[in-house]
Amino acid sequence: MKILFVAYGGGHIAALTPVIKALKNQKDIEFSVFALTTAQTFLEKEKIDFFSYTNLPFPSTPHILNRGEELFSQLSEQKVNREESIHYLGWNMVELEETYGVEEAGNMYAKRGRHCFFPIQLMKKIIKTCGIDLVISTNSPRSEQAALTAASELGVPSICLVDGFAKYESEWISHPGFSSKVCVLSNSVKDNLVAMGRPAQDIVVTGNPAFDIFYSPLSKEKINQFKKENGIPEDKKVIVYASNPESEVHLYNGRKGDVLLPEKVLEKLIILLEKQEDYFLIFRPHPSQIFKNVFLSERMLFDHKFDLLTLLHASDVVVTLTSTVGLQAQIAGKPLICINSSVYAADIFYEDFGYVNRINCLAELNDSLSIALTRNDQNKIKKLNFLNATQNILEVINSFIKKHSIR
Repeated sequence: MKILFVAYGGGHIAALTPVIKALKNQKDIEFSVFALTTAQTFLEKEKIDFFSYTNLPFPSTPHILNRGEELFSQLSEQKVNREESIHYLGWNMVELEETYGVEEAGNMYAKRGRHCFFPIQLMKKIIKTCGIDLVISTNSPRSEQAALTAASELGVPSICLVDGFAKYESEWISHPGFSSKVCVLSNSVKDNLVAMGRPAQDIVVTGNPAFDIFYSPLSKEKINQFKKENGIPEDKKVIVYASNPESEVHLYNGRKGDVLLPEKVLEKLIILLEKQEDYFLIFRPHPSQIFKNVFLSERMLFDHKFDLLTLLHASDVVVTLTSTVGLQAQIAGKPLICINSSVYAADIFYEDFGYVNRINCLAELNDSLSIALTRNDQNKIKKLNFLNATQNILEVINSFIKKHSIR
């Protein structure tokens, strides 16, 4: 059986990688990975073979390369790999022109840039050229969505692994026929898709393979070693603030946000730190965030690329707006405080995974911390089938393998 994985970088390829690694040991399976954007660097580090736009299973025509060169030369920022960008822009633009005509395609690209690309014909060509029997991707728009749509139109089985809560991607994932099976993070995601029209039998609650590691316990020795190496006294309550950016306007519903909210939360925590001598704060900003002129208290650390699993196990409580780290903290058994005034707070179903205290204003933060830090019961994993998402998804894949072998 031949399987094609298609993935962007970040959380998308991270969700698929444990599954890809597990399939390496499975007989009678061949797989290939179409790596998009930063997925290439990720897979190189993981020593997993892949192909990209520069080395598709068939050559790029001179016309495609010329169009790609033209568009690349017009980019205001050329930070990405030049050769990859030329092939990517060329293939997508030529398909757009063949679908809508040169003039209309030009208008679409002028208005929306790469967001107007939907390379379904390219994906069909890859599937047919490689003789693919099963397509697996996640829930991103454009190329990933196009790959799963192409598979459906060709009658090739497919699996969509929803790596998050899919509050807005559900617009297309909920359509019956979009991928043969949908593997989701939690029951709330499934319920949302069913409410939007997706048949319940199409959906399997598997969890996210990228989160499997956070169910792993960590020895007290390793936790104590981490604290000792970073100057954290054993008698202090460790608060981790996992920050993430806040939009001025919600990307989908237009609700106004406060872009300064992440800084305000940090300032409030530093004030509380000065009042509560038994608190120790570890600040973990999102990679895209830049915080300037932050006053560092004696009992405060910046997260200098700490191992996240170790950091979470060393913590007593985690505070966040809507970061995925909050979900990972719950999986690790830690109480979570969610700043509910974020415009995206309602989009995150933290409740599916354990204890969360949502606070509506920063004035509630002190009491919320006190409650979380005096809880005697550990956070409990609500659904046992989340414990090994990789195995859960392998079972879904194996169901297709059995059907394929019978044919």
